[in-house]
Amino acid sequence: MSPRRALPPGECPLQGAARPLHYRLSLWLDPAASRFRGELQMELELEVGTDEILMHAEGLRIERAEARVGGGAVALQPRSGTGGALCLSAPRPLPAGVLALELAWSGTVGSHPEGLYRVEVEGRPYLFTQFQPVAARRAFPCFDEPRHKATFSMTVYAPAGALVASNGRGLERRADGPSVCWRFATTPPIPTYLVAVVVGPFDVVALDEAPVPVRALTPRGRGELARHALEHVPPILASLERFVGRRFPYEKLDLVAVPEFVAGAMENVGLVTFRERLLLVDPARCAASDLRWTLVVLAHELAHMWFGNLVTMTWWDDLWLSESFATLLEAVVADEIAPTFSLGLDLLRDVARVMDQDVLAEARAVRQPVRDGGDIRDAFDGVTYTKGAAILDMARAWVGDAAFQAAVRRWIGRHAHRNATTTRLLEELEVASGEPVGAVLAGFLDQVGLPAVVVEATDDPRVFRVSTERFGPPVGAALPPRWEVPVQVRYGTAAGVHTAAVRASEVPVLLTTTAPPTWLHPNAEERGYYRWRLPASLLASLAGPGRAALSPRELTALPGHLWALLEVGDVDAALLLEALLGLAQRPERAVVEASLDVLDRLAFRLVPDAQRAAFAARVRAALAPRLPVIGLWRRGGEPVEDALVRPALVSALVRLGEDGAVRAAVCARADALLVAEEPDLASAEYAWPLAAASADRRRLDLLTAALARATAPGLRALLVRALGAVEDPLLLPEVLASYLTPLLRPAELHVLLRPMSRHRRGRDAILRWLDARYPAIAARAGEGLLAPLPRIAAAARTTSERNAWAALFAPPERRPPRRRPHAAPRAGRRRSQHPPGRSRVGGPAPRPRRGRLIRRTPAASFDTALLNPHTVGRGRPTTASAARVKHFALECPHAGAGPLRAARRAVRHVRDDRSTLAGPTTSRSCP
Repeated sequence: MSPRRALPPGECPLQGAARPLHYRLSLWLDPAASRFRGELQMELELEVGTDEILMHAEGLRIERAEARVGGGAVALQPRSGTGGALCLSAPRPLPAGVLALELAWSGTVGSHPEGLYRVEVEGRPYLFTQFQPVAARRAFPCFDEPRHKATFSMTVYAPAGALVASNGRGLERRADGPSVCWRFATTPPIPTYLVAVVVGPFDVVALDEAPVPVRALTPRGRGELARHALEHVPPILASLERFVGRRFPYEKLDLVAVPEFVAGAMENVGLVTFRERLLLVDPARCAASDLRWTLVVLAHELAHMWFGNLVTMTWWDDLWLSESFATLLEAVVADEIAPTFSLGLDLLRDVARVMDQDVLAEARAVRQPVRDGGDIRDAFDGVTYTKGAAILDMARAWVGDAAFQAAVRRWIGRHAHRNATTTRLLEELEVASGEPVGAVLAGFLDQVGLPAVVVEATDDPRVFRVSTERFGPPVGAALPPRWEVPVQVRYGTAAGVHTAAVRASEVPVLLTTTAPPTWLHPNAEERGYYRWRLPASLLASLAGPGRAALSPRELTALPGHLWALLEVGDVDAALLLEALLGLAQRPERAVVEASLDVLDRLAFRLVPDAQRAAFAARVRAALAPRLPVIGLWRRGGEPVEDALVRPALVSALVRLGEDGAVRAAVCARADALLVAEEPDLASAEYAWPLAAASADRRRLDLLTAALARATAPGLRALLVRALGAVEDPLLLPEVLASYLTPLLRPAELHVLLRPMSRHRRGRDAILRWLDARYPAIAARAGEGLLAPLPRIAAAARTTSERNAWAALFAPPERRPPRRRPHAAPRAGRRRSQHPPGRSRVGGPAPRPRRGRLIRRTPAASFDTALLNPHTVGRGRPTTASAARVKHFALECPHAGAGPLRAARRAVRHVRDDRSTLAGPTTSRSCP
């Protein structure tokens, strides 16, 4: 036997010579028991002879380990390391080739939604699994890495009366003493993170007509609520099959509603698990946004059956291959089968949010080295999901749909049931298109930051210079990033609308138009992942009369671009305000919502107190005329667009427009809904949070009483979100204390904290609560829910607030598993970790490092940073932005000019309403 040596951490890539071929897995699972046991017969291939087999097992008691060699048994000695590392040592070298490995073990059923865990619903216990990214090792010994795909045959022994489902179709169910034996068909090769099993007294709802057997499994008594989601499965599968050019790759499909779930959903092969409010919806009562989210998440998870499941990344640094395709296809598929939801436009809004984060010092590349568990968790963020999807869509627009689809189909065909890398995909795209796709996309995938396409005028009004630069200040890299950007331009002349294309880089190229353009949009249909800068006259036209010629996609992205240009000094606040108010009156729902998002930032960061009344009057004048058209409350048979835009419109009128009549009507309706036996959830979606913001003791009591009665998933989510919207400093401690009571479930932590974290009073209350009760909160929440907590500090606007948050998480015992504080849309779901320091809140704290707390500008330089918030985190303004800002003023025609200095003074005391806390996301994020 070789000398014993320390095992590498289990979350690092395995360096052993073993490769699994087949798992024959038997589990004894009782939802009422605190422990479980299992046995495994594994076919294993050794590339070379060795006396050590490195694999994974975490928290398991290995009771027997043997290798079958030449008809005899060789006892193996188990040895554990950190992060779930397991070494099985043999007394003599095992020969190269295929051998059998036999293991028996026992483990503890978890109480947090990771690994194998128990949930109790109305007194009935259930078992669920959540293995992504590295938790399969908590249920059975395995090679817990995506590159180690193997076939699985599962047998489960469970109590009579419980239903069991796993990845394969059911083959046999028979009595076995006091238990029932469930045997399932062997799966195709899959990685361990896609293995799943559920046990409990489920309702089962089957879909009669589907290309493969499709069922929904729900907690007892909730089966009928799954029918709406089931009806979407056949058209989604048909759309995906047309895109991919091959049939659904597995024998069956079960959709499981999980009451306690950290992720939005998880794409386990043949057994997709969902946060139950996403799968269980009542179309007659729920909000339109719930129907939209059900469609989005279904399309995302089913796209994973090909992207991620059939073809799996080799290692986590290529996670984007799975999540980006699924994010892009959720929009493509949804727009095909349900165009009224305009989900492609919603994806553009997510892209705008990721662009805002992609200029920060803490930004990361889509592909970067993944060395340990913290890096693995970091990868599940908006960069992987949304930026990756935008890059794919840019490539699709550049090379054309036919070439893109042909390349993807060949890539899938060549790697079906195997692993793949980014390099192979880029090679296929180059072959199909004849374009240098690899070199171009590498600049977007492997570099940090966001490019800007700069269009400059020349002496000839028909000719423009086009080049690229980094949008925002440099981040301190040794070499400046370089992009080659496929730019497609739309412009208008007296003769009509035209298009042109160039490939831009840091070396300017010339773009020639057919005639001097009256307007020019540098990103046709918003298919490219870049910001843009224009000559002043063309920018003014685009923000003003020229926007009438823009497409819905271009209009949806315009507010985000204009805000970014304001940050770098290319646009003044008056022009931005006029553009936003005009766009907010458009008929397209996504355009209105995008405009209101940016109007909200403008209001709470730049409008001085002296001008708030005038600003509110302008908002009311712009938005109020639409309210009588769509109505304050849901109407029977109304268009989906009206139902979706109403919450944003009403909220803007109350919060930004300070409309007293609308506020009174909303609060009255909210109170009535809180005591209703079956409240209208479409109205409650916006009435409850708006009323909670001004809640007193009476209304808080109504909220908590309604929550104590609530059992329906959608109803609970709305009530918890409303509870988090309470702003009274005297009530906030009581609201937070409710998390440690039976009133709230552990997985509802971020539903509660997300709205509360958006204002300073809420963040201060959360900070004090975490500092005082951290051990109890950690014990209830678990690792997956703790990880995103440091993201709350991303909204800190002063040095003292930032330091207080850094001090909170400085002690080692308070360091959640690292996850970068990057926005995600949907994502994303974001774990952060901080260096050691003093634990007292408000005490000195070490400077946060890259990938941890987003560093905010010190108060002394805050005025200058406001001119260009991309300097946030670096404490140094860019001189260029200050020079450009000449007329940066909020000019309300009814109130005179508001100087920049006054706006800057006022913004220090105004809450930052940017969403800064996102729940952790394993696959698809949700509200």
